[in-house]
Amino acid sequence: MTDGYRDYTNFCAKYIPKLENYYQEHNRYPQTIEIFDKSLIDFRYAINNCGYQTSEGQYTFYFQEGFGVKGYSSINKKWWID
Repeated sequence: MTDGYRDYTNFCAKYIPKLENYYQEHNRYPQTIEIFDKSLIDFRYAINNCGYQTSEGQYTFYFQEGFGVKGYSSINKKWWID
């Protein structure tokens, strides 16, 4: 189930390679994903709805999907839903 016609899993997943490249170059993840190429931004999506958070060499996405929440963990590189 998605938020209307919005698929935040695919939208937020576009940032994963950029985050990994950033980490390789800077040895840390950025404090915000808003620093990346604005061409990834789609008018139907709000970048802050990805729920990006970072700390100590890891990051997560955490957002509402359907009647639950969905997220991604950079530690185990998997999406989860609750």
